[in-house]
Amino acid sequence: MQAIGGSGCSVIPLAMIKHAYPGIKGTKILALWGMILPMTPGIAGLMGGNVTEYFSWRGIFFLLVAGSFVLWMGISAFVIETRSVENQKVFTIRSQIKAFGEVLRNRRFLVVALLPALGFAGLSIYNATSPFIFIAQLGLTPFVFGFYLFITLSGTFFGSLVVRLMAHKWALGSFVRIGICLILLGAAIFVALCFYSPKFPILYALGMMVYALGFGMMLSAALALGIDISGHRQGHAAGLMRAFQFLGIAGGVSLAGLIYQGSFVLPGIVILGIACLMGLGVWRSPL
Repeated sequence: MQAIGGSGCSVIPLAMIKHAYPGIKGTKILALWGMILPMTPGIAGLMGGNVTEYFSWRGIFFLLVAGSFVLWMGISAFVIETRSVENQKVFTIRSQIKAFGEVLRNRRFLVVALLPALGFAGLSIYNATSPFIFIAQLGLTPFVFGFYLFITLSGTFFGSLVVRLMAHKWALGSFVRIGICLILLGAAIFVALCFYSPKFPILYALGMMVYALGFGMMLSAALALGIDISGHRQGHAAGLMRAFQFLGIAGGVSLAGLIYQGSFVLPGIVILGIACLMGLGVWRSPL
């Protein structure tokens, strides 16, 4: 039930932003959305660590209920419909299949939509394996681990911030390419650290922070680019992009469980492989 509600809430704002703010302004607002979204696992790690240390794991669900109520009140009070009544269409299964098929036949959209999914997969592999290294092997408390995770994911904030500040000067494709280069650099640094096996978790966190910095740039630019090139199918494009991203997250977590062998080495190699696949996708396809 949480997943059904959460997935809808993560898709609808993308289409609403582009409906209400087309062009550069919409890109800047999407970059703001990109600054916040990937930071939530880091913030959640800090909050969850505090809740479990001072209360119990059950307290997390009470916190979710309270937060959901606050969000519902805010949406009811401040969010308005961005599409006029005359532009709203009747929902039918046939029309939805046709609309999604139209978007999926666009090769350029597919490349732009799959890049964030792969980026999320690599980041999820790190997020899923790092607790076993940091807490079980290096002896960090859940709260301190959440702090290091926050450091890593802060890279997404600054990457998206660059897009927000420079969207009026650079093309979206340039942000995607620069982001992929930083992802490759961060993954290579992380793999090198994995083989060196330092006992300082800050080094792992900073290495993946470079990855996250590139990911933030690529994510914000790819979201805006993917929705823009879908024409009048912006809602369907937003839904597909978020679906791919959720699949990337789920696939990354599942893959982490299969490849984890007590160290970062194999997960790091897989993360680097994913980064190389993203680089190949950008090199082979026009943005």
